[in-house]
Amino acid sequence: MNRLKLAICDKDEIYCHRLDEYFRGNLKLSFDILSFTDLSILCSFEKEDPISLLIISETLFRELKQKFWPMHLKNILVLDEGRGNGMEVSYEGLCEGEIRIVHASKYQEASKIVDSIIDFCVEHPDEFGVASINASVTKGNVIGFFSPIGKCGQTHLAREVAKNLAAKGKTIFLSFESFSSLPYLLGVSGKADMTDLLYYAECERSKISLFLEKIKISRDGVDYILPARTSMQLKDISFEKMKNLLEILTQDAGYEYVVLDMTDYPEGFLDILLMCKTVVTIIKDNQLDSFRQKQYEEILMGSGYEELRSKTKKILLSDMRDRKAFEACVLEVIKGEDH
Repeated sequence: MNRLKLAICDKDEIYCHRLDEYFRGNLKLSFDILSFTDLSILCSFEKEDPISLLIISETLFRELKQKFWPMHLKNILVLDEGRGNGMEVSYEGLCEGEIRIVHASKYQEASKIVDSIIDFCVEHPDEFGVASINASVTKGNVIGFFSPIGKCGQTHLAREVAKNLAAKGKTIFLSFESFSSLPYLLGVSGKADMTDLLYYAECERSKISLFLEKIKISRDGVDYILPARTSMQLKDISFEKMKNLLEILTQDAGYEYVVLDMTDYPEGFLDILLMCKTVVTIIKDNQLDSFRQKQYEEILMGSGYEELRSKTKKILLSDMRDRKAFEACVLEVIKGEDH
């Protein structure tokens, strides 16, 4: 299958080179990226080898229409050179025949231009769906975190484990905690969340890899999906929906590690944990928490979840202020999690 081609065209050679370099490192879609500073060379190339998406400066776009129109181009993102804030893509409904033309500011952060490209692709998945297929065939490891005791440092440990796993392979972190502080810790708000991702997994599977690129938040090599906001939304997440999503993440999207932070209880949460290769449970060395842990294990044994108990890795978590001891706990968790 031929990869789609994304072309950058700008007379400023330094800008063109820097944008090319940024796209190669940060645009996680499987485009072949090309750069041009000369319109005539671009047009000669395009006649022989179609360009799927053209990113072009406003000045050269005007010249393109005056001297080289019509062309085979269907999708164009014009980088406007006005000095407005331009922090949002402007969909103006401009359409000439089959040509889709979208405008964004040239002088915004390169990450915002990447967002504009992803938005463009999400709007037209029939054109760009193949660009989202950027995953090697893999059998991903699903690692769950669940502890029957509260306020035990589970989320912090799970995030540190995910960060370490990201050094080994592509990793995604899914949180099951209502009213979670994760958006605050990641410094984001207003993004789509787990419920939106589950909708696409169930109803729009062909678009999900593009949608993932649009909604994920990447920190320290880990991709995060924001959790459902309320306990009611969380309870609507069923085992069947999660089974489908985990299959998509590990097969279609190519994640080698999926980390589940099961702080709260979606429907069928024990069955969700049963899909994990390993379940990490934090224990504490006191009578009350030991009693809670014992109750949890008795429930597993009495309700047909003996296998879940056998998958459980118990971690006596050290004081997180003792960095060396905490890192030893992290290493204990990831031991044996290679494929």
